[in-house]
Amino acid sequence: HKVNDNKLMESITQVHQFAPNGDMKNYPYCSYSYLTEGNTDAVGIIKNASGDEAMTLAAFENAMNKQVKLKQKDVTFADEPFTIVMEQVQRRYISTKGNTTESNVIFIISELCDRTKYSYKKVASKMGIGKKRRDILIGVVCDMVIRRKYTIDTIIVKLKLTKENKTAIIMETIAELNRVYSYSYDYILSLLGIQDCGYNLLSTLIRGINEQFKEEFETICLKFHLQGDLKPLRAKCGL
Repeated sequence: HKVNDNKLMESITQVHQFAPNGDMKNYPYCSYSYLTEGNTDAVGIIKNASGDEAMTLAAFENAMNKQVKLKQKDVTFADEPFTIVMEQVQRRYISTKGNTTESNVIFIISELCDRTKYSYKKVASKMGIGKKRRDILIGVVCDMVIRRKYTIDTIIVKLKLTKENKTAIIMETIAELNRVYSYSYDYILSLLGIQDCGYNLLSTLIRGINEQFKEEFETICLKFHLQGDLKPLRAKCGL
């Protein structure tokens, strides 16, 4: 069903009218009420992506930037005292018997950024995490996606990463969620709250994985659980 950008709510209604019990408003597994009540970024995402099968990576980046700017006004920040939150997370995550795992370091940074107004860079600096530890940053993003259920727009605002390359963060996050949890590409996009019309983002990601890790196109497709006719995607990737 093609979503009509000028009649978005009408299109949403048409899509959801196929609820098995015939009652889309009260069917527990139907997202109709969730969307119409405005409890999600999905309406904005549908508007941005509707019918745009030719969206380029640059256009995707531009759309993401606009979404993040809008999100900045809406996100409410907790303002708990840093020292108190730090004391709490240290008791919870820092081991008194041996080294603290990097997973726990990620949990600490994630919680500090979520509960205080401190940016990722400031928290990481206080914890002695160097700028070159990109893996820690992506780990924090993934943690906020999985445990805190935030979309990528919200995460970028909360971590104050608005000057970073959003597309790079998104692609690295997708790759990491797939590596750790073996999630499909489409499921990861749903977690991040984004769409990739025409698989422009995916084709760039596949080329990057192929170049960096020398993995074959077929292997990458299997990892991301891609199905259907993949010939157009292969052609888009140039592989």
